[in-house]
Amino acid sequence: MADRMDIIDDGPAPAEDPEKMPQGKVEPTRIGDQIPHELLETLAPNGEADRAYILEKVNEMGDEEALAIVQEALDFFSDDWNFPTDMRERMTRLLDGPKLYGDFYDRDLRIDAVMLKWSSPYPGVRAIAEIRDDETVPIETFRAYFLGIGWAVIGTFWSTFFNSRFPGIGLGSQVIQILLYPCAKALEFLLPDWGITIGGVRHSLNPGPWTFKEQMLATIT
Repeated sequence: MADRMDIIDDGPAPAEDPEKMPQGKVEPTRIGDQIPHELLETLAPNGEADRAYILEKVNEMGDEEALAIVQEALDFFSDDWNFPTDMRERMTRLLDGPKLYGDFYDRDLRIDAVMLKWSSPYPGVRAIAEIRDDETVPIETFRAYFLGIGWAVIGTFWSTFFNSRFPGIGLGSQVIQILLYPCAKALEFLLPDWGITIGGVRHSLNPGPWTFKEQMLATIT
């Protein structure tokens, strides 16, 4: 007779302890989640895209990198009287360590480090400057050089011609900067879109709307 295996039914298996069951990996709370919206608006006042960029950098920043940035910045800005006083004092306390600093040490350390490396410690600069540079915006264009050099020649001639007269009449850089803009908009409307391609980059007489980068280049030219 073939061997027979007796199956003994001891009833249903006991339920496993849920605390002992393997759990999925729980991600730690991100540092960026500790930043209130009001504070984030002061750190990146130019839109949601910049705020998301700041949060990303804060979450990616490590302790050692942040401490190195803060220490270097304290030495670099030691003689800068325009550096925000509250930020300088906070950075000094951050170097004392988390025990002496108190709550939100990790958050504040990374915020200051990110502002120093990826943005600006000066609130006035953050209010008007974009955090990320759009490399597709035209800078060195024909019309920018034409207007910059042209108004430099006109301003020099004007100042020289009226220098010996009383009262003297001069064209300062602020006046020329204002006059540049309507001239640039006129060229934007009048110039044709003719250009050549060099090294895979197209250089046109009229690449499109007059940009703030062209305005700055023409001003300093």
